[in-house]
Amino acid sequence: MNFSPANGGIVPHDRDDMARRRLQQKGDLYRRRGYWMLRWHEDQFRANGEIKRGWSRSICIGPCEGPGRLTEKEARRLAWENHLSRLDQNNRTPQSIMTVREFVEHKFLPGHVAYQKHGGKAYYGSQLPFVLDGVPDTKLSRGGKTRFKPGEKPPPIPRRYGIGQIRLRDVQREDLQRLVGTMLLRGYSVQAAKHVKTVVSAIFTHAAREGWFTGPNPAKFVRLPEMTRVTPHALNLLQVASLLPLLPRIVRLMVFWR
Repeated sequence: MNFSPANGGIVPHDRDDMARRRLQQKGDLYRRRGYWMLRWHEDQFRANGEIKRGWSRSICIGPCEGPGRLTEKEARRLAWENHLSRLDQNNRTPQSIMTVREFVEHKFLPGHVAYQKHGGKAYYGSQLPFVLDGVPDTKLSRGGKTRFKPGEKPPPIPRRYGIGQIRLRDVQREDLQRLVGTMLLRGYSVQAAKHVKTVVSAIFTHAAREGWFTGPNPAKFVRLPEMTRVTPHALNLLQVASLLPLLPRIVRLMVFWR
């Protein structure tokens, strides 16, 4: 049997297993900025694939100050009931502390993008800067007229709200919602924001497939507005006949013979 706050201390036969399970299920409850926070030890993937023990991401249990504050005993009970009692250290998949950028460079590009056709590679190449670095402060325009001298590099474009520096296991839906929401505010189309969401989903799908990520895909519940498509308008025969005399001669011949 295991050690838990509910059943008192029952000593397992394996002392090492006892120490791991007791630390795991007791966790570390502490105060931070007026709230009770909880963390526990878990196995973690390093960038080189090595597995080490480390602290989990901290979870808020409830307030420790002000109205509705919890006593330490109440906070420990909630921590046990809502989190620690659900953990089974021997069956949990190790969590990756590799950043999204490290995973993309070391795992996603060689393990997924490399097997795409030319169009697929170009697609990921155009979208990954948005995912990793964020949205440019000034919307990028196609076919800009700014010219640089031979050998001169253009200045770096400031970007915001990318998820490249966030650990793979720490990315939340809110991070992605802020990313695509900023794109829409900067004038990018809904389709452009959808492309970024699709690439993020592909990254986490690949991470789950390769055992580097567990849990729901954070891109799954990211909301986007509905796309409004422009209804094409075709000219009728009378409108075409009225337009032809107004066109330059060469263009008029091209339209006529078409």
